[in-house]
Amino acid sequence: QSGREQSAAARIVRALLLPASIIYGLILFVREVALHSGLFPQRKLPGKVISIGNLTTGGTGKTPLTLQLAQTLMNRGCRPAILTRGYGAAYSHSDLLLQAGHVDLGAMDWLADEVILLATRLQDCWLGVGKDRFANAARLHEQHRVELFILDDGFSHRQVARDLEIVLIDAANPFGNGQLFPAGSLREGKGALRRADLVLLTRCEMVSDTTLDDLTEELSEYVSPDKILRL
Repeated sequence: QSGREQSAAARIVRALLLPASIIYGLILFVREVALHSGLFPQRKLPGKVISIGNLTTGGTGKTPLTLQLAQTLMNRGCRPAILTRGYGAAYSHSDLLLQAGHVDLGAMDWLADEVILLATRLQDCWLGVGKDRFANAARLHEQHRVELFILDDGFSHRQVARDLEIVLIDAANPFGNGQLFPAGSLREGKGALRRADLVLLTRCEMVSDTTLDDLTEELSEYVSPDKILRL
């Protein structure tokens, strides 16, 4: 998916997966039509929403940024809650609410790694963990009067409306091999970046300034240059 592996076997596998990528692309197209037509409108959470996500599969630093943003907001007197899917956890809850710093991790060792990181590095911040982020947000608002939500890995989670869309891009491997999942690592086409309010380039220390300039120029086709920042 990353395009780094160029062996004959890797190329064959990618070719075999291309039909699935075409079907996936059609599903994305139908979803966009449904969203824009109002057939499946985005749901508004009971408060302000900051979404942090990426264009590709794999890690780009979303969880560390979520952690840093939550801590910064708390230092300024805000009370954010983090809504996260919790991929990789051996549970099926859709309405799990946790308060960071007050979680018995010994009894909940089935939690996903990113949830454990957030729960141990933050204090008193509420976490809504599970697939139904809207339901978790509603409960956090009703039970704990939370009115500011950070949507972890939210760029492709189109069901929920957001007030600020932040997209992270790995400068060392921004688009994988350029194909949609599963033949490639793109969750959506590059044009989806037009939805972003802010694009943050990560792992900038891994590439040259020339590479960063070229990437910024490429991204400028979809995002205003003043919205592209380097971390």
